[in-house]
Amino acid sequence: MEEKKHIVILDEKLSYFQITIITSFFLFFIYSIINDMSEYPFSFSIWYFILLFLMILKPLSLLTFGLAASRKNKVTYFVEENNLQIIIDFFLYKYTKNVSVSQFDYIAVNTDLFTSVTLWYNENKHLKLSGFSKKDNAFVYGKALARTLKTDFLNKTDVKNPVWTAYKDL
Repeated sequence: MEEKKHIVILDEKLSYFQITIITSFFLFFIYSIINDMSEYPFSFSIWYFILLFLMILKPLSLLTFGLAASRKNKVTYFVEENNLQIIIDFFLYKYTKNVSVSQFDYIAVNTDLFTSVTLWYNENKHLKLSGFSKKDNAFVYGKALARTLKTDFLNKTDVKNPVWTAYKDL
């Protein structure tokens, strides 16, 4: 069987710290529900189920934070098909989107709250790939990605003075 040539652009993994935090959110959510339910005797009345629903709403924010922290992204570029595959893995849900790419325009490094790396393609579409707390890490990742995809690099950390670097100068 012939293997397709592909480039993995982004493959997020959960660290042990993230797994510990996510697990603690889930365990505290379950503990809160069991603790609240133990105060009321079970019955098949509508009022009991309304009360149960209201008890679940209180610790639901913990479950929401746990689910948000468990999101992972994977972006793969299949060279032969000029196809970008975006996979979002969110707890038990997996979403896959395939995007046809006619050309990669450039890789941009922006500074908002964090320094982010964005892939621009098909003349005006973009995909925010990752955020970094240190600018140096964003530059290393962005330049390596620009070299791999054979495209230009744009440094927009200073909005008034953006620095454009052509692929041949990387």
